[in-house]
Amino acid sequence: MSGHDVPKSEVIQKAHVQAEYDDKDRLILKSNFNARGDILSQEQYSYIDTNMIIRQKDLVDDSGHIFHQAIFGREPHSISYIEWVFGVDSVKKWDDRFTTSDLNEIDKPDNYRFYDVDAFEYGGKEIDYDSLGRVTRDEWFRRPDDKSMHKFLYRYYDDTNITHMFEYDSNGVLIMDVKLSPDGTEAIFWFTGPPDTSVQNHSTVAYNLDGDLSWGTIHWAVPGENDSASIDLSNILRGDYTLSLETDSSLRDSAVYDIHFDGNGVKGYRATKRTIHHITYDISPPLMTLDMDKYLKEVFLSFTSSEPMDSAFIVWAPDSNFTHIASDTVILTHDELLATDRFRPSHQTDLVDGVMYDPEIYGFDIAGNLSQPGIRQDVIYDVTPPVLTISEPLSGAWVNHQNISMGTNEPIQNWTITAQWQGGLIDESAPYSYIFSDTVQLSDDKDLMAFFQLNDGS
Repeated sequence: MSGHDVPKSEVIQKAHVQAEYDDKDRLILKSNFNARGDILSQEQYSYIDTNMIIRQKDLVDDSGHIFHQAIFGREPHSISYIEWVFGVDSVKKWDDRFTTSDLNEIDKPDNYRFYDVDAFEYGGKEIDYDSLGRVTRDEWFRRPDDKSMHKFLYRYYDDTNITHMFEYDSNGVLIMDVKLSPDGTEAIFWFTGPPDTSVQNHSTVAYNLDGDLSWGTIHWAVPGENDSASIDLSNILRGDYTLSLETDSSLRDSAVYDIHFDGNGVKGYRATKRTIHHITYDISPPLMTLDMDKYLKEVFLSFTSSEPMDSAFIVWAPDSNFTHIASDTVILTHDELLATDRFRPSHQTDLVDGVMYDPEIYGFDIAGNLSQPGIRQDVIYDVTPPVLTISEPLSGAWVNHQNISMGTNEPIQNWTITAQWQGGLIDESAPYSYIFSDTVQLSDDKDLMAFFQLNDGS
């Protein structure tokens, strides 16, 4: 205090204060020692640039923790308090006005106290925190009557990373509640469809407003390209809505788009921007083919498609000669949509025996486009065995040729003729058999002629 250095020998085993200065002879640290030489507390001082007037004073306990601060001159908390409570647009700069605050164990201020040039406390703030150190209450008081002048309450939604802020005036009336994203924008707009990476054949999007907008725009854009289309929101009040471009023709078939939202809330906050990623716009119908045998006694089939199918069904349409027979529709299962080999549809019902069908397969792609039919014409469903008769030679006849006249009630795909020895001269080479593999169609008189020659040529 005398301005003179004190020899260290004079303070040994004595309570004393030690002051330290920087090269500009400014006080930067004052330490209080007990008689044992332990530091009981400290005062730390800081300055702005070369200014000789103290800007901030910190009080430090014996554990090294700053538990109290004083800031001299303008600082943001006192400025916001003065502007709100006293209703002014600007606050003049005075270096001898100051603010103090007590810091808690997590180094956050529990309060602020505002003092004027005469060290009169005209106002202050009190702050509460949750277990994670987040502000739950920020309340402003007038001194010395301790009237609440302004209050903020905060609620946190960890699943969406949203902060819900409630603001009250000096009469305790709620004047605003707003949900804020981490970047300080208002979390007011949410896309509800379509999901990311989906495929659709229209420009319709669905959205929810958790409040009112002053304006908003939805923008379709191809990433990395200039191709885009946009539309202004006409429904900007709280609620659920759907919206489409004025004309889908502004989008390119099979192009991949990101759908963006931008806008402003009515509470003065910029609305949080939202994006749906990688939406494929697809309006082309898929191409399909259907394959199966021409003659069926059991339904086994396969199909191909030009793109993945979301669903498919087969229509068994009778040929024009069987108009009295009703058609049948078979819906394919999810596993059958993925089949590559022939399969029997699990939902297949029995067809009408002997009827010729022209089966058609239809499918919807992931975007919802219906395919042109894949058709397999002239398929005959037949579960009745054919009736075969041998009309010549007659039983017991003597013949000098090997011609056989055979009758059938339907076309034959293959058949076998066998000659077995019954009597007369012994034929040790019998029986003789021959398989005909050529498909045989009915003749006009429904009578077929087959020539059978014995294996040894005799």
